[in-house]
Formats: sequence, structure tokens, C-alpha cells
Amino acid sequence: MHTQYPSLVTHTERFPSMRIIRLALTLSLLLTFPPWGWSQIAPPIYTFQTLDLVGPNARLLMPRGLTDDAWLATTEPCAGCYSYRVDPALVATPVICNPADFPRSPTAATAGPDIMGMDNLKAVAGGDQHADGRQYGIVQPEGGSCSAYLHPSSEGTVYTGQSTVPGTLLGIFWNADVFPGETGLLRFHAFSQTAAGVTTLLTGRAPNDRLFPTAGNSQGVLVGCGYYAIGADNSYVQQGWLRRADGTIEDLDTPDGNDFGPTAINEDGIVIGTEGGCEVGGGAAWWYDSTAHAWYPLAQFPTPATVAIDPESLNTHGELTGTYIEAVQVDVPFPDVQHRTHTFVATPTPPLVTLPPDPEPDPEPCHKRRHCHKHRHQLSSLRAHQAAQDSATATHKWRPALEEGRVVLWGDGDRVLGRRPRK
Repeated sequence: MHTQYPSLVTHTERFPSMRIIRLALTLSLLLTFPPWGWSQIAPPIYTFQTLDLVGPNARLLMPRGLTDDAWLATTEPCAGCYSYRVDPALVATPVICNPADFPRSPTAATAGPDIMGMDNLKAVAGGDQHADGRQYGIVQPEGGSCSAYLHPSSEGTVYTGQSTVPGTLLGIFWNADVFPGETGLLRFHAFSQTAAGVTTLLTGRAPNDRLFPTAGNSQGVLVGCGYYAIGADNSYVQQGWLRRADGTIEDLDTPDGNDFGPTAINEDGIVIGTEGGCEVGGGAAWWYDSTAHAWYPLAQFPTPATVAIDPESLNTHGELTGTYIEAVQVDVPFPDVQHRTHTFVATPTPPLVTLPPDPEPDPEPCHKRRHCHKHRHQLSSLRAHQAAQDSATATHKWRPALEEGRVVLWGDGDRVLGRRPRK
């Protein structure tokens, strides 16, 4: 069952007027851009639930991860603040490392590790400043002790994301300037870490490219932010990317040619993020089916006053968490537009997928036409398969449900909502 999150406190912030103008302009794109084909996995229709959890320092707890069983990883973005695990009952527990496991610097900017993500076993990962002054990667399993990692010979290390495979961590480390040819951004290197050890990832397609991973899945597909063509003056071209298991790297640009900043990928190969790239953001939100190479705008908004949505995390069920911004007209103390940031969890319902029209009624007896009952058979098989899975595992009905020959079917039990060739 999906967890229903109650709406809590609304947090109000003021944003520069130019930012809201830019966000408003992207709204027209979201509302008018057409979907790119029915045969891929299109975004489902979402039911949004406002969270707006507030930490001890009166700041919104910003989502950083979402598990399949509705746990959240969040952080309160302020000096001297904590990151938190939030259970389905919305009880927030700060992430704290025992000093015996990790002696922290007394001048660290936060009160505990800055968490960047959480896997389905509720292990959180991020970074924290050690007593020796360097940044270490930190991982803490639920109910367990913190483990720290500093890449050999590096000046600092941080986990920037996690794979959907529990125990697989993604991160970056940076070297001192003493390494030949490594200054500025060229000091940074990406890595993945499992129980078997640490693997340094390819730098990109050129020696002066650098990749910063944000998420991955069990097929070995990674997404993240790239800094390409880094110059001697530390100039660069910022670019979202997707790296397949064979090492092939694809640049991620939306169909209208804008930079795309990917934040998450799930087991179906669905990537979410926003236009504006990894540094700017604030643009239109997109859903990318990396298997079918199909782009869809996330054109749903939580409220009529919403002008932008920023999805941060995506779980196996297609549930989203992130932030959205509202533009609200106020008259006190003077007429103005306030820009309010909120956090959300969005629960999917079956996607809107256009199917080919049903064939005309068959004038001949069915036994003379091989495909006479094909559509009826698919519905019957799909209902039976989903009824068994719903009873056994409470599988969400909008996801692919049945393989029939070389075709994957999915639906809501009453309709075949889509088909695609099996991978």
C-alpha cells in the first residue's frame, strides 16, 4: 500500500523576481510540449501530497532519497543542522555518528553528516568533515555505526549518490594540486564502491572531462553531472550525462536542446531531473525513458499556484519526492508576489498511454482467424497475473506486469495500457 502523507506546516521564502520570471516562462513549455510516443513508459498521473516537514531550526527538511517502503532521507540546509531519516509516520530521526566511529571537526559546517541519499535498506550516505580537516565519505546503515572512507592519497572524499543496489555507493574524491596536470576541477575523480572494493570511473570522453555521479541502477546504468573541456583557467562546459554498463556515455539534453540535470534513475531506466543543468536548475522537469530514448515533460503540478517542480528522488514504484515553488499574490504589507517553497511526495496511478484502435468486429468465426481473441486474451492474462501479484506482493498496478512472448504488457487490470518489446 502507498503511504498517505499528511500536509503539515507551510514554509515561506522570498525569491528574486528574475528567478520567478524564468520559472513562469518554463510553465508554457510544460503545458504545451507533446508526449513522444505511446509505446514507451510514459509518466503516470500523480497524486501529490505536501510534506513541508520543518526541522528544529525552522527550515524545510529537503528530500534527498525515497525508499520503496516510503522512508525519506532529508537534510535541513543550514549551518549547525542535521540530516534525518523520516519514517512513514513522519517521525524524523537525526543522522549522528558516534565520535568513537568518526571524530568530527569542531569547525564542521553541519551538526552531522550531510546526507545525499538512502537505499532500500535505509542506509544513508554522504559526507562529513573529519577532525583532521578533510572531508570523508560517510555511510550509516539503519541502526548501525558510521563507516568513513577517504580515497587513498586524496585530500577529500564524499558520497554523491547511491545505486538501487543496496551497498553500492557512488562518489567523488579530489587530489592535492601536487599531482601533475591536476588543478581546479581536474583534481576531481568519480568512483563506485561495493563490498568488493572501489572502482575509479572513466573520466569521460576526453582527459579534461570529469563526471560527478548522482544515481545508478542494477543494470549498471549511471547518471550524473559532467564538467567537460576543463581549461587551464578552470573554465568548463556543464553537461548532464548517462553512462551505460558498457562504458558508453550519452549527453542528456532535452528535446528542445536545453541542458538537463539528472537527479535519479530507477530499475526501469527512468531518469528524472530538470532543465538548467546541475548547477542552475529551476527549469522544466522531465521524465526520460533511457531504454526507449523517449522524453516526456512532467507537466503535472501539485497546486494551481505552482510555477516549478523539482523532482529529487524516484523509487522502484515510480513514486517521486522533491520540491515545488508557488507564486502567491499578497496585499499585506503591500501588494507583492511571494514565492513559497514546499516539499512533496507524489504517488502514481496508471499512466495515460494511447493504444492503437481496436480492430473492426471479425465477420468470420474466431477459429478461422488466429488473432481474433488476442486483445481479449491479453486482458484476461493481465488481470490474472496482477491479481496473483497483488495478493502476494502488493505490486503497484501501473508498472509492467506481464511478459507475453517478446512483448511486455502493463495495465490497471481493466485495460492494457501499453506494450513494448522485451529488453
